[in-house]
Amino acid sequence: MKNKTINPRSVQLPCGIQCRLKCCKKITADQRQTIFDMYWNLGQVDAQRSFIMSCMTNINPKYKYTNASNPRNCNKAFHFVVEGQSVRVCKTFFIKTLDISDRVIRTVRSKIDEHGILAQDLRGQHNNHARVDKQLLNDIKEFIDSIPRIESHYIRQYSTREYIDGGKTISDLFRDFKVAQNENNKAAGRYCTFYKVFTQDYNISFFRPKKDQCDLCLQYNNTTLQQKVLLNDLYNAHLEEKTLSRQEKYNDRCKIDDGNKVLVFDLQAVLQSPRGNNAAFYYKSKFEKTSRRLGC
Repeated sequence: MKNKTINPRSVQLPCGIQCRLKCCKKITADQRQTIFDMYWNLGQVDAQRSFIMSCMTNINPKYKYTNASNPRNCNKAFHFVVEGQSVRVCKTFFIKTLDISDRVIRTVRSKIDEHGILAQDLRGQHNNHARVDKQLLNDIKEFIDSIPRIESHYIRQYSTREYIDGGKTISDLFRDFKVAQNENNKAAGRYCTFYKVFTQDYNISFFRPKKDQCDLCLQYNNTTLQQKVLLNDLYNAHLEEKTLSRQEKYNDRCKIDDGNKVLVFDLQAVLQSPRGNNAAFYYKSKFEKTSRRLGC
């Protein structure tokens, strides 16, 4: 289902005050949270199913009417271990504490054999996995590597993410990749393969940085140590002017009243001209921009 919102798992509201077992009086909210965290921190389906199985015991009634040809399964009682003591709870309280569905419990019960052994989860244990051609993966990586991108200079010390201009999306890049592959008589594969390589093998994004560097800052940060010595005085004066400008801007904002208005224009989002989404124009413009920054 498209646009489906999936809420994160959390401890749900317990059973009501009409519960026959009075579960809320036996286990506190903090203890429920501890049980919830322990269950989901197991991280593996087999371990979680084993936990659920360990919390269930058979109920043996005094009188039981059975059908010999089609006997009913035993009812189950649910327990949580709290401070070393086994505490029985109702099924609703059990489900709400772990934030699972009744189907999970039915699945666990169906996988317990006559000897009380829980069957292992067999998903993904076959040898019929779809394999992607290595040459196709190399072509995808070469195409992505050919796209000029810049590192996030304003959070460089916290992140290594690189950015591509937001003029295109991953779908646009895949269409350009298909055109390039068709021109070379090569297979382009499926979009899901391209998307998986782009998002999992690379730390890049289309996010437009909120701040940018001026030519002097960029030149100073990318120059050699010898050249930094020559630019040191000019760079320090530039930083001082920046600080003074911000202070003046702050002072002007403090003077705003009915007789004074301060207008500030941010021109960073102004689109460059000429501009186009044509593939050849897009990649060529990025190459020329990178070349100018590197002084080529």
